[in-house]
This record gives sequence, C-alpha cells and structure tokens, in this order.
Amino acid sequence: MLSQLQAGEDYELVVTNQAGFYRYRTGCLIRVKENKNGRVVFRFLGHKSQFARLDSVIFGEDDVYAAIVEAADGAVPIADFAFYAAPGEQRWVILLEPEEQGFDADWISPDKTDALAQRLDTALGKVNPAYAAARAAGLSPCCLGWNEPQTHLLYRDMTRFRHQTAPDQIKPAHCLTDPRQIKLFRQMRYGRGV
Repeated sequence: MLSQLQAGEDYELVVTNQAGFYRYRTGCLIRVKENKNGRVVFRFLGHKSQFARLDSVIFGEDDVYAAIVEAADGAVPIADFAFYAAPGEQRWVILLEPEEQGFDADWISPDKTDALAQRLDTALGKVNPAYAAARAAGLSPCCLGWNEPQTHLLYRDMTRFRHQTAPDQIKPAHCLTDPRQIKLFRQMRYGRGV
C-alpha cells in the first residue's frame, strides 16, 4: 500500500488495474524521498538490471559515482570504475581504474588506498542511507581495489568481438552482475585489496 512506503527506501514499480488483478513488474526502481498525507515524492533510479543488491542495500552506478567523486576529491585521477556485491563475503567491492597518462604508482600505494577506502565508505553512507544503516548493523566496509589502466577498454573490445557489434553499441560495465564480468575485472586488478 502507498501509505506503507518509507522515506529513504527503494521500491520496484508494479503496474496493475483498479481491481488489483494482473500485476506487472516493470523492473523500474524508485527511491522514496517523502510520504506525507497520501502523497509520495520519489526519485526515479532506473531499471533494476543496472543495480546490484546486497541484503537491503541497493546501489546503482550514479550512487557509487557520486561517492567516488566525493571521496577522491581530485587527489587521484580516476579514468573509470566498476562495483559489485560479494554476498559470500557480505561486502561491496569497488574497483577503480587510474588514468594511464602520467600514471604514478604512488597513487595506489597501500596507505593512500586505505585512506581512500575509508573516505569512500563514509561517502557511500551519505549517498545511500540504507548502506549507512547496514554498516551500523555490522555489514563489512566496502573493499577498494585497483584495475590496470584500460581495463574497461579491454572489456569493451572483448564484448564487441564476442557479439560482433560496433564499439559504440557496448554499454560501459560499471555495475558488475554477470560472473564473467566479475572474473575479468578481478583478473585485471593489481595492488592489494580485492
């Protein structure tokens, strides 16, 4: 029921007729901003195939990107990112790809990576209140790792040749949900972490 929606929670839209028969799941996710006097204010998040879920926490690429921008604060030139939920380990894994041009190994030193991971975990809690609540309830902090430069270009080229399509038809892989994607991005990591 509409009156049971909670502010800050994510929901999937379901279309039905007035009698309540013939329910159709749209796959579209919304985040409720406020629910007062029978009026719901929400933000459209996108299709659920663009999101990863771990227990009650749902992250989309916009949320993770906003947290990365806040945490990195321009200190580390980041070319791209990918993330996935690791249910067996009860944590979120975020893989950053540094800029190739002018790359400095000091960017990904263990000390700087740990500090960035802590800032990123805090930023994720600000962006997604459900994540902050899960962290308070004992969810492990996010794990930060680094990919080799041009990992995303390699993924695009592999996908392009597998499906025999043009490169501009390949959607960037930010939210990793397919085990093959996760395997590739994990194989292309370096440094410590994930």
